[in-house]
Amino acid sequence: GSIFGNGPCVVINHQVANEDIAGGLTNGFVRITKDGVSLFNVRPSDGDLPFGTRVDRGPFTAGSHVYRLVDGINGNILAAVVITIASGGTSQNQPSITLCTDINYGGTCEIFASNDFNLLDNLIGNDTVSSIILNTNSVTLCENINYGGVCELLTASDPDLSNNTIGDNRTSSIHSL
Repeated sequence: GSIFGNGPCVVINHQVANEDIAGGLTNGFVRITKDGVSLFNVRPSDGDLPFGTRVDRGPFTAGSHVYRLVDGINGNILAAVVITIASGGTSQNQPSITLCTDINYGGTCEIFASNDFNLLDNLIGNDTVSSIILNTNSVTLCENINYGGVCELLTASDPDLSNNTIGDNRTSSIHSL
């Protein structure tokens, strides 16, 4: 038998440093959320979430869901991941890019599975991107439509684009390699 029980589940392994959470590892805690709704709290006293912390066991609904690891005291987002569930309830680990209008993966977020040469006609809109979640090897963000102007290659999720070359609220097109 599995220690996680039967059926699919979502598991998070994440290192939490003492300075990452208000109150530190001794007095602080982290909250696991799914699509903005709190699932439960964890006190990572040794700096790690217990190996293979099951954060969701379903039932799973089809679509893309954003799981976040949040500082339980000040609400800062420490990590985020997007899981896409197929209609049969199975996880699809398809490459995707999630763009969010606020830092720390907040505000309005939109998930992309392919390139987009013009964000103007999307939910996220033009020149509104402040953070990005990568579920792919890399993505190039460009300040103009048709992949023009200043562009930046990212190889990891970034909770705050304001200190990047592309900057905050300047992305108009995305290209995934």
